[in-house]
Amino acid sequence: MTAALIWIVGAMATAFLGGWVVNLYLATYTAKLKDAHEQAASSAERGFPDGGKLIGQLERFLIFLFVMTGQIEGVGFLVAAKSVFRFGELNDHKNRLEAEYITIGTLMSFSWGFGASLLTKYIIEAVAKTP
Repeated sequence: MTAALIWIVGAMATAFLGGWVVNLYLATYTAKLKDAHEQAASSAERGFPDGGKLIGQLERFLIFLFVMTGQIEGVGFLVAAKSVFRFGELNDHKNRLEAEYITIGTLMSFSWGFGASLLTKYIIEAVAKTP
């Protein structure tokens, strides 16, 4: 029962608390990106309103599942898959600010997901060893 509770808390912290931490860190970059978008000739919105938030939660949860089930190579697959989808944005010089913002956010999100997952796994193992 204790391991299951730690597992659930770890998953929630990885997926949701991680989003809050990444968002807090990216706040200054978000402001710069909004300024750049306001100065752009086209003011058309791109993407879903909360698309990035949901993507981040899902990627951190998948990282959590990969780490907790011992399938760490799955994290590499996730990095590769996301890189393929973002490759065009990284090559377009007009979107450089946005590409850097996405890259910083992705690396922070992956780092949080990996670190929180390893911490959860460590806590479960430590509790299991306690008599």
